[in-house]
Amino acid sequence: MLQWAYVKYYSRLGFLIHELVHGRLGGTVITAIKNSLVPWFTERLLGRSE
Repeated sequence: MLQWAYVKYYSRLGFLIHELVHGRLGGTVITAIKNSLVPWFTERLLGRSE
């Protein structure tokens, strides 16, 4: 459930635009996206789990 919450939060277009405009679309955000979205996509789209 927590992973789902991260995916929903960090994949919002408004959040990404806001972070990009304020110059914060770097380290922490990229790491969060990588750690939550990549496994989610891998599991959902490719039917694999890590």
